[in-house]
Amino acid sequence: MKRTRAAALAVCLCALAGCAEDEAAPPPTIGDDTSESAAESPSESPTGSESASPEETFDDEGHVAMPGDIKVSDEEQQAVVDAWLAYWQVRMDAFAGPEIDPTALGEVAQGDAASQVVGYVDYLEQNKLTTEGDLRFDVTEVRVRGSSARLVTCVTNQSVDRRANGRAAEPLTPFYEFQGHLTRVSDAWAVTRVIDIGSGPC
Repeated sequence: MKRTRAAALAVCLCALAGCAEDEAAPPPTIGDDTSESAAESPSESPTGSESASPEETFDDEGHVAMPGDIKVSDEEQQAVVDAWLAYWQVRMDAFAGPEIDPTALGEVAQGDAASQVVGYVDYLEQNKLTTEGDLRFDVTEVRVRGSSARLVTCVTNQSVDRRANGRAAEPLTPFYEFQGHLTRVSDAWAVTRVIDIGSGPC
């Protein structure tokens, strides 16, 4: 990301957070686990099940968003899952730079889901960090209603933020559980919200 663009983003984010221009903001939080959406009653689980066996090695190097155990019942639900994974791959690519690819991000995200990526890339740049390690996504629930979709995913995490010398800047959180919200844009799906609903085994 160009410095001028990063500076502009930093000003906007600091204005929202109320931080001074010369102090690095704390890591942006992923999602909002107090949201009403996170408290919705779970829907009936799809009956179909699809397990993927990615060729890549799942480890603490690289930055791949890998499919795990994917439960879907039709092609439409699979399209939602594919869009979710595409978003996370763009997100991981950005954090590994750290650098935003506006075209790639615009193809997979809107609203808060896009803002999370922009905000965290800015945090990584300010603190001279990069994110390394893979994520594996098990999808346990997908619900599609017209042009809106929601899914629940359990993530096995190997990624941490690292300093320039390679040392981890944070402890590893081995699991996350997210609720994803998507909207249909033309004939494709885009992620609009990512809500953190847990960090234990799921």
